[in-house]
Amino acid sequence: MSLRLRVALLTAAAVAVLEIVLVGSIYVFMSQRLYAQVEDELRSTAAVLLPIVTSTGDLPRPGQDPGNVPNPRRVLTAEGRIVSTRSNVDLPVTPAALSVAAGAQASAVEIVRSAGEPYSVLSVSAGGGRAVQVARSVAAIDAVLQQMLIAGVVLGAVGIIAALAAGAAVATGARLERVVQQLERSRHAQRQLVADASHELRAPLATLRANVELLSLGREAPVDDPDQLLADTRAGIEDLTMVVGQLIDLAREDQRVHARVPIRLDEVVSDEIERTQRRYPDVEFRADLEPTTMTGDAEALARAVANLIDNAGKWTPAGRAVEVTLRSKVLEVRDQGPGIEPSDLPHIFERFYRGSHGAGVPGSGLGLAIVEQVMTSHGGTVVASSRPGGGSVFTARFASSS
Repeated sequence: MSLRLRVALLTAAAVAVLEIVLVGSIYVFMSQRLYAQVEDELRSTAAVLLPIVTSTGDLPRPGQDPGNVPNPRRVLTAEGRIVSTRSNVDLPVTPAALSVAAGAQASAVEIVRSAGEPYSVLSVSAGGGRAVQVARSVAAIDAVLQQMLIAGVVLGAVGIIAALAAGAAVATGARLERVVQQLERSRHAQRQLVADASHELRAPLATLRANVELLSLGREAPVDDPDQLLADTRAGIEDLTMVVGQLIDLAREDQRVHARVPIRLDEVVSDEIERTQRRYPDVEFRADLEPTTMTGDAEALARAVANLIDNAGKWTPAGRAVEVTLRSKVLEVRDQGPGIEPSDLPHIFERFYRGSHGAGVPGSGLGLAIVEQVMTSHGGTVVASSRPGGGSVFTARFASSS
């Protein structure tokens, strides 16, 4: 085995161990944090129900629950008999729950499955050979943790590949500094992904959790329109999927080494206009595109162009037009929306920033951050401004040498 190969393998092995420890630590930290929040909420609910069960022997009827928390709950005897329930969810009777009902332990928290869906179940002793159980679905939490684990594995694989290259560079004495920087970007991307996910996923997860709990109550759910609740839950899942996807895009872009290939930028813009038109059929898209050839990462540039055009379509009212021009490697996208407030302009490309007009408008606040990230990595710039009389203009200037 050559010296170059031995050094490369040893370097990759060392990085792999570090990546496994880092990804594992991040996963365990986020998992413990999210499940601890669920347990705290379950204990708060149990604290409300326990004195009622102790005094009456039964759970409060719908509408009489002082806690008013719509999650599955029931009273269980030490023999495994369900004497009272307020949910259609068929939770399994476990040895830990029977132990709590028998008074052998004060409480127990465990993860069980009902109809294939995971639930966090808290059992609390109510005395007299009984236990109060409250549960909450953790399907949404499991989905987010799985997405984070996949992203960590992908970024870890990139780090190992970069380590192989670093080992070879050390053995040959070339390109060491660039590879070390790539490794640092990979680690930074992982840390940024966790920070962004912790910041942005908390609110949609809480909303989804509440909706799922209401749906699990079936006919007892205190809602006027169950179909609308189901539609809201589906929309929430789609929004969460979009946010996770954009977070992963940002993390990949942070450590991505762009493959420079010749690209017809005008054709990329034209394709993205056609796709966006299908999403906003009531908005007119006018294009004036000069044939433009440049070198760059085709996938990243298409994503940036798509985000700019989609942003314009989102803000332009029905019956109005979006204007897209491409001249001398300068792409301008003009919409006829409400424009950008002066106080918003310095922050418009920041991650998760939603402008003054953003309330009630779909979006994660990540699309324009991706645009700026891609433009910077290609040696270009992007700026935003308001049009006189209303509307916004986004101007992307590509490097003349590209």
